[in-house]
Amino acid sequence: MSSGLTRAYAPDDVAVVVGTQAITGFKEGTFVEVERDVETAVMDIGSDGEATLVISPNQAGKFKFTLQQSSPSNDYLTTVFQALQNKDLTNGIKPVSVEDKNGSTLASCKQGAVQKPAKVSFADKAEGREWTIVTGYLNLAPGGENVIGS
Repeated sequence: MSSGLTRAYAPDDVAVVVGTQAITGFKEGTFVEVERDVETAVMDIGSDGEATLVISPNQAGKFKFTLQQSSPSNDYLTTVFQALQNKDLTNGIKPVSVEDKNGSTLASCKQGAVQKPAKVSFADKAEGREWTIVTGYLNLAPGGENVIGS
């Protein structure tokens, strides 16, 4: 049954920060994805039907951002990746946060590393650049949207 209340979502109110840098210039469509690498809970069923709930302590996960090829954030993420490649961990490992300002969804990590440089392609239209940041400890709290007027 409906609550009778309207909720709002605005893609430009999703804030992404890597280090202290706000990431901007997202590609149209799905522009941010955050997920854990493994399932937290798995039901293991024995040959006799006995069930065991296996709870994984693995909190590794990833952030994926798709930017327009013209986004200045590509330059920033390239610099972060190059620092990591040169084993400059001070500049190559960054905290990451994704926050929906109209809701309660929050994803973050204290130590994220750019997995590899974005694939580069060129076409007769502006292309996207997909960046993946990996972490060993992803804090992920999917939430809903705020009621309009609250």
